Amino acid sequence: MKLIKVIAPLAIFACVSTMNAQSAEKLNKRAEKRFSELDLNGNGVLTKKEILKSDKLAQKDKFDSKKSKRKFKSFDKDENKKVSKQEFKKVFLAYLKKKK
Repeated sequence: MKLIKVIAPLAIFACVSTMNAQSAEKLNKRAEKRFSELDLNGNGVLTKKEILKSDKLAQKDKFDSKKSKRKFKSFDKDENKKVSKQEFKKVFLAYLKKKK
């Protein structure tokens, strides 16, 4: 009986850890896909122009260029006027986790 009390929590922990790893992998793939969609010229970085263009297409009549520029700034952590895949994923994944 003592063995079951020890093994059962470990099995649950292993199951939850596996689920978390799978969930993290799904989120990571989603971030990668979104980055690729936004990277219109395929050069591996996002520019303000690419972000604005994407927002303009998605938001149509409700497009707010000031809001899009603020979004770009929130992604561009090193302030080099480009958003790397790492910068994008960090912010995008934080947003998705917060959204859950």
